[in-house]
Amino acid sequence: VYGGPEFDFVPRLAALRRDMIASVRKGRIAAVTDEAGVDAAVRAFAHSIFDAKAAREGVSVFCEKTPANLLEFRALLEIFPEARFVFVLRDPRDVAASMKEVARRHREGGRPPPAYCRDALASAEEIARYWAEGRAALDAAPERVTAVHYEDVVAEPEAQARRLCAALGLDYDPAMPRIEEAPSADLAGSLQSGFYYTPDQVSKGIERPPPEKFRAILTPAEIGLVEGAIPADPLIERYALTTAPGSLAASEGARRLRASLERERRIKARIRALGAGLRRRIGA
Repeated sequence: VYGGPEFDFVPRLAALRRDMIASVRKGRIAAVTDEAGVDAAVRAFAHSIFDAKAAREGVSVFCEKTPANLLEFRALLEIFPEARFVFVLRDPRDVAASMKEVARRHREGGRPPPAYCRDALASAEEIARYWAEGRAALDAAPERVTAVHYEDVVAEPEAQARRLCAALGLDYDPAMPRIEEAPSADLAGSLQSGFYYTPDQVSKGIERPPPEKFRAILTPAEIGLVEGAIPADPLIERYALTTAPGSLAASEGARRLRASLERERRIKARIRALGAGLRRRIGA
């Protein structure tokens, strides 16, 4: 199995496929190809890149782990009928805390943070969107989508690696959980910015983080905002999202924070609209 840096472009391929199929259905490009032809072309393009890399590495399985792939799981199930998918769940408050740290490092580096983590509301909405798409894919194809909890992986790496191998049809290798021994040369490009990972983090083995680390990073209002965005589901009952910070004060703080951030969004949208209008008038 080859597992390297995030490829980033699979969601764009899925979006292109969606646009082309819509064009086929409208009749615009129906004279050139059909839906099956579009899928075959997108599949062949991806395989031409992934298979070549797998061959150079001497492996038979290519693993692509861009987080945004999850948003396209249902499309990817159709495009790649031979593929298997892993839906990784983690306490959404820990995810939001990680996003907040990414935003902080971007700002400290003099760059605006990505849109998905520019504030607590954006992070909460993004986490909820990922959760909904992952759950939908799991429901649609439980035989091809495997759900695994991040907390279980760090607590029992060997047991979870064996479980995943069984689900994915792979032979277990004792070296799999020893990620500190894996070559990291291909990750050099991902490490350059320092916004997501550092070389020290990549060279470490699997470590169990402190319990509820998110409380040192998120405010009670931010925690309440994230909790309120995630629907109840048996898969995430273990996180007790409605009990830890779910006090009346935290809920009220979350409502005030949401209102403040939504108001800020509206103001920025009006400013952008005014700017666009001025540019058009100047250009005219």
